[in-house]
Amino acid sequence: MRNSEIQDAVVHAVVAAPLLARLRTLDLSLGVLTDDGAAALLASRRFAHLDSLDLHHHFLSDAVVADLTQHCAELTVHVDLSEQMSPDACDGEVWRCVAVTE
Repeated sequence: MRNSEIQDAVVHAVVAAPLLARLRTLDLSLGVLTDDGAAALLASRRFAHLDSLDLHHHFLSDAVVADLTQHCAELTVHVDLSEQMSPDACDGEVWRCVAVTE
């Protein structure tokens, strides 16, 4: 479940899905994850059983990266928050891109 332009919506769905309880690793990387999607992770304790959570290539703020790092450390979940991206701006619009596009 990676490389999605609607990564925040994917995260909201995943934290509510019964399937989450059966996973050991969750890869939500390479997409357009923002602070909104991260808030769903921070509000949920349903991923505490995971061995690892891959969120690399994201658009999270520094504060949310710090919060997720601490939250995952408390839950003993290895989290990959590398490749913090900055959105591009053009004519007042903000653009965020997935890692792999055509």
